[in-house]
Amino acid sequence: MTSGAPADPPPPADDADLLAEAFFREKNVADLADAGVDGAGPSIARRLVPLVLGVVALLVVTDVALRHWMPVEDLVPWMAPEPAAYIAKVERFASSPAPDVLVLGSSRVRDGVVPDEVEGEIVKRGGPELDVYSLGLVNAKLAEWRAFARSHLPDPAPKRVVIGVTGSELVRVHGFQYAARFLWRPADLVDYVGRTSYEDFKVANVESFLESLLGECWYLFQQRLPLRKRLVETVLETVGLGENDAGKLERRAATRAWLTDFIMSEDGYAPQPDAPARSLAQSIKLDERDVQRSIPQRELVRDSEMREGSFEVLAELVADLKSQGCSVALVEMPTSPYLQALNPVLHGDVFRQRAAELCEELDIVWIAMPPSRTFLTDAMYTDVNHLDVNGARRYSRVLGRLLLASGFLDEDDEP
Repeated sequence: MTSGAPADPPPPADDADLLAEAFFREKNVADLADAGVDGAGPSIARRLVPLVLGVVALLVVTDVALRHWMPVEDLVPWMAPEPAAYIAKVERFASSPAPDVLVLGSSRVRDGVVPDEVEGEIVKRGGPELDVYSLGLVNAKLAEWRAFARSHLPDPAPKRVVIGVTGSELVRVHGFQYAARFLWRPADLVDYVGRTSYEDFKVANVESFLESLLGECWYLFQQRLPLRKRLVETVLETVGLGENDAGKLERRAATRAWLTDFIMSEDGYAPQPDAPARSLAQSIKLDERDVQRSIPQRELVRDSEMREGSFEVLAELVADLKSQGCSVALVEMPTSPYLQALNPVLHGDVFRQRAAELCEELDIVWIAMPPSRTFLTDAMYTDVNHLDVNGARRYSRVLGRLLLASGFLDEDDEP
């Protein structure tokens, strides 16, 4: 090597040494940053904390503002009927003074019980003046009624509770739809897990319950659908792209007006504006096969549970109501004579006999409503399950008369 010439560079390190040097170099820099020494800035974690807290604060403020400026009652016109009833109507009922008589049931009660007619018939027959409230919840069955009775009654509770039933609502213990989504409390979930077999257990019910808990804490999440619908509709109307079909606008306005009346009604009842053009009798005459195709299969099953079932949930429902000081009556919400003939097990004589036995065991009033007592014909139904307005008024007068005759309304009646 020539004197004074630069030395040859050392041979490159192997890959393992290069990777090790890079690793420890980056680690040292990170350690310095975390320690905040040698001029290093704040750590990533410390920079994120204020950002996260700011986002959470913004969400909380937004949620509080939405609850205040857009309460549930104001969102009803943009809600679907089921959430509107199970959230807004139930909440309003629970926070109001209790009526003298609560009539609880499914959509058959919603369409079939007219409180004014019940009250008027009772007074006409020499009975007391009573405040009757009709609370019909779509697809409500034993699970919904029990969850409602446990935690959604006013305090004090109504003195008298009338439950309007058919056989299909009694036998579908595991086939409920809305209890977990809208009405459950933790005790209801525990009860469901304890009583339900592996075959009947549905994870979706647990998911719905957890989602409802989140919705109670987070208003924006609970009401995301009506809020979004209202926002989109407002924006489109502002820029001139809203609905301009006069017929659709009129129908939408009528539906929203009915839904608001139904939710805010003082007695719980509001007749629907879009009644079918034909009665059930006319539909049968026009195309009976089409009518039969429209009947839900569950209404046609001759369920052996009606003859053999223990109906524990019904007994627990009655016990829950009695523990709150309520007298209880079970009344038939009659389906159409046409459906009763197709399935007398769930809707006819088998159901009535079994219900009478159950009420005797539970020591509560039972009121059967066969066609021979109500004189309701297929011409008074909009479909196989629901009464039209005229049929509802007739049924309600019969109900008032029979409740009075049964002694259920006696002033000295105690649960």
